[in-house]
Amino acid sequence: MKAFLLCAGEGTRFKPHTDTLPKVILPFLNVPLVAYNAFLLKQLGVQSFAANVYGKNASLLSDTLQNIADSLNMSLHISYENQLLGSAGGLKKVEQFLSANDEDFYYLNGDSMMWLPQASVLQSFYKKHKANQALVSFLCIPSDPKSDVLFANSKGAIHSFHSVYSNNLFTYHFCGLALISCKIFQHISFSAKHLFYDVLEKLCQTGKIFVHSVTGLNSLDMNRLSSYLEGTDKVLKTLVLSLREQPIFLQEILNIFSPKWNVIQLEKGIIFCGKNVQGLSKLKVTDFAVLGESSRIMSSCHISRAVLNKNYVLNCSVSNDLLI
Repeated sequence: MKAFLLCAGEGTRFKPHTDTLPKVILPFLNVPLVAYNAFLLKQLGVQSFAANVYGKNASLLSDTLQNIADSLNMSLHISYENQLLGSAGGLKKVEQFLSANDEDFYYLNGDSMMWLPQASVLQSFYKKHKANQALVSFLCIPSDPKSDVLFANSKGAIHSFHSVYSNNLFTYHFCGLALISCKIFQHISFSAKHLFYDVLEKLCQTGKIFVHSVTGLNSLDMNRLSSYLEGTDKVLKTLVLSLREQPIFLQEILNIFSPKWNVIQLEKGIIFCGKNVQGLSKLKVTDFAVLGESSRIMSSCHISRAVLNKNYVLNCSVSNDLLI
């Protein structure tokens, strides 16, 4: 199978330290976020995938993607965009790559991340998509109407992507992964920008666009610092539990992309270390600290919640909600 990994977009809003970097390459437990998504595609049976890049960091992003693909023994097609084409335009640009075998393909948002309650979720998602003869299926969780973009009926068929107030509809949060038929390209014009609002909203009446809701699925959104920190906290707390309770595939990803990682449970907090971290004895942690490879703690420091990138030297006495 093939896939499209949506990577092109604006830089993160995690100011002041990382606002110029693509969100998809920010580190999550010392591993670029996009590596988690590429690994997920690997588990879905994807052998080759396309990824779009744009802007002044296009070269950095394409090199990162290629290194990740090589590590996973996957084939990568880079789609360079001279201007941001959006989710629909970016998809249309790689139509020839994705539709060569006329198979369904996966679509994945690169700036979000999910962890699964069990591996069987992926198989059931695919089977339900095929059973519904769906044009598009979205992996979702039920959620609050105030924060959702998917509104579906009792059979899971999506009614709209806009705010709809009806007692007969259910609301869902899209977790970033969709399974799409190649027939979708018949409906994407070259002027379309947003896959949901410019393309799929018009197709809802066909009854061929579905949600696949999974209880216990978790995701984080790199558009918000609070989501990133809360997701980090949740995964770290799960990581120190027994193996059977750990997020699916997490240890494999860390072993591949952050070798010699270590997690330390303290009386109150948790420390996650990359290799060659120095100065741990100087560190006091209330909640959690993620220390990048070869980072150094130079003086006594009290951290509530902080993420330090690799090679960072920390001299301050207090650090809270910090992403370096």
